[in-house]
Amino acid sequence: MVFVAVCLSLLLGMAALAFDFGRVTTTQSELQSFADNVALAAAGELDGHADSIIRATNAAANVINDHQTFGIRNKDHTLSGVTDYQLRFYETPSNSDVEPGQPGELLNESDADSALKAAFVRVSVATHEVETPLAAAMASLLDQPYQFASVDAEAVAGFTLVACDITPMFFCLPQPSLEVNEGQLIKMVSQGGGSESWGPGNFGFIQVDDVLGIDEAGACENAPPGQEDACALAASRTVSQCFSKRGVETKPGLSVGNMIAGFNTRFDRYESAANQFRNDAKYDVDNFAAAPNVLDGWITTLQGGTCGNEPSPPYEVDGEIDLTATVGLPLDDCFGSTGSCPSTRIGDGDFTSGLQTYLTVNYGADYSGETPSGIPTWFPDTGTRYDIYKAETANQVDLQAILTAAGKVESSLPSCQPPSTGASNANRRVIIAAGIDCATYEDELNGGSGVVPVSKFVEMFLIRPSESDGTGANAVIYAEVIRTVESGSDNNGTGGILHDVVQLYR
Repeated sequence: MVFVAVCLSLLLGMAALAFDFGRVTTTQSELQSFADNVALAAAGELDGHADSIIRATNAAANVINDHQTFGIRNKDHTLSGVTDYQLRFYETPSNSDVEPGQPGELLNESDADSALKAAFVRVSVATHEVETPLAAAMASLLDQPYQFASVDAEAVAGFTLVACDITPMFFCLPQPSLEVNEGQLIKMVSQGGGSESWGPGNFGFIQVDDVLGIDEAGACENAPPGQEDACALAASRTVSQCFSKRGVETKPGLSVGNMIAGFNTRFDRYESAANQFRNDAKYDVDNFAAAPNVLDGWITTLQGGTCGNEPSPPYEVDGEIDLTATVGLPLDDCFGSTGSCPSTRIGDGDFTSGLQTYLTVNYGADYSGETPSGIPTWFPDTGTRYDIYKAETANQVDLQAILTAAGKVESSLPSCQPPSTGASNANRRVIIAAGIDCATYEDELNGGSGVVPVSKFVEMFLIRPSESDGTGANAVIYAEVIRTVESGSDNNGTGGILHDVVQLYR
């Protein structure tokens, strides 16, 4: 009987342990699953906008409701955002001064810029007590105090926007708004270094790995050492490296000449280091073919193995009209003699006067009457320069006929390297670049190489070929804003792929 009593006690104890432990672990699993889901829902809203924390809090409260089985905190056993968890927001995921996996410095949600910085959220689920009946019975038999089992949970999740296969360059956004609008023209000027300050419109390049993250099966697989930069800028498919919106590393020391040569392949100009990408057997020539429409005021010719170019003759000199002349798409009127642009490098999107010159010179439009004449019906009445480019590309045969009939020396068709398959990439003159708040991060930029967060990725249309500023120290690129690129949107076939990356860190 003594032996049976001892064995029975042991069996009852083991049963109590198994039964009660099961209740505790089930509750722990349910709370942890709830914490994970809340963290992911909240982190998915931390996109760096001014209302991100508000949206994150609402998403956690309104999207995620769950159920737990044994905890006695809530009589109905529900889990929700009313009383069951606390959210805390952070800028960095971890640092050496805190436990690995824990977030870094806590953000003060009352600060105006906290929502812009918040990238990580920690969810702490309130402690739930779990009844353990057999443990309670054993405690009563042994005349010992009984304590409920306590269970809680935590989770850390973060968000970042990742851009893949984009042009590896950044530019300084307008100050102080950091906003760019559709149709706005930006005169991007490479930074000459030295004591020059980074200002709106300056541009530079993004550091990737030793070979620019070149996809081994991509356009620049066979680029010679030292020519990866020019290749990545010239190729219609750029790099396979992905860049995080939370921080890109800037790259110093890119040759201005190589940069200009790389960009200008899009305009049927294969100069300097870019000449190697034209009809070279080791490259797929379609990866470096010019845009289908290059009506830009430059005459390109292919003579033997050399691709030459020269500016079109001026339309008017001392009152004499040269009917063979052509001009490229116009800049904003405020870049002219009035100098009325918001800044020396940021336009206002109005090119009304320049458009009249463009139509008069290239199309022979007549503005002498009350209604302009000589403009084809397919030419857009309103819109951006990108809209004009798309209309001309879609009606390339008709455009070619107009230029030929007028005796223009520029044909608008690429002659140095058109696509070998006859296919055309209408977005060859479109890039996606990283927009940076250069005023805030000037110290990192002036250091030659620093990690700088991206305010937004911007899709831009190249207006005209890149040129030196006249000193040879800086390059100039005129680009029209198409839009700010968001993840999940249709990127118009430009190659840039953006992803929202939301993940649990703990």
